[in-house]
Amino acid sequence: MAMMTVGCATIDAPVAGCEWVRPIILDEDDSLTTGTKRVVLAHNES
Repeated sequence: MAMMTVGCATIDAPVAGCEWVRPIILDEDDSLTTGTKRVVLAHNES
C-alpha cells in the first residue's frame, strides 16, 4: 500500500487517481451514524 501513495504524496500529484488519499470533509448539516463516523475517521487518519 505504501508504494501506491508515493505518486500521490508530491505537491504536484495528479488529481485523477489520488482521490482515495484525500481526507473526507463533512458539512455541519451532515447526519451520520456512529459506524459511518468511525469509517470516515479511520480513512482520514490513514
